[in-house]
Formats: sequence, C-alpha cells, structure tokens
Amino acid sequence: MQIDKLNLEVGQTYSTLIKAYEMDDLEGNLYVFEDEVIKIEIFEKPEYVMIDDGPNGELIKTKLTGHLLESHWYLVRNFTTGTKQWFSVLHREVINILLEPSVSLI
Repeated sequence: MQIDKLNLEVGQTYSTLIKAYEMDDLEGNLYVFEDEVIKIEIFEKPEYVMIDDGPNGELIKTKLTGHLLESHWYLVRNFTTGTKQWFSVLHREVINILLEPSVSLI
C-alpha cells in the first residue's frame, strides 16, 4: 500500500525511514550513516505556538506561521526520543502504519 506522506492522519502511528547514505566534507573525510527508522504518532497542528523572543528570554504565544504550515511538517510524538516535536517527512519514506493490537472483551 502506497502511503501519501503529505496526508498522514492525526492519531495514527507510522514508521519512517531514512535510507543509509554516505557524504564527505571539504577535507575528504567520509561519513557513513546507517538506515534510521523512527516511529511517530501524528498530532493535530496547533493554531498557536510558544516562541522564544531571543534576547529577553521570554516566551511569546503566537499564531502558527511559516514553514511549519507546510504539508511535510507534522507535530509528532517521537517514540525513539520520547519527545513531542516538529518532524519533517520531506526526506523520509513512510514505510507503514502501525496498528495497535485490538483488545478482546471476551
């Protein structure tokens, strides 16, 4: 089943994948990255977020704007880190929907 990663469903849990890759820097050092699979749960995007205003160190409530409104950004629970965070699926594959086992009431 092909999953449309730009239309993930709120409340669903998915596995995402970045395939292994290599890159080198300007000094010729080679960096090798293994496959990375991360399990996420999708939350509804909030209407408002808290931002740090910088030098004053105050948190300010503001309407969600900018890049986080784009369809590849999701507010998720990252089961790898145990945190709630913003997560882009732009360079990831969504490889499956994880269904929680149903509970028998018998």
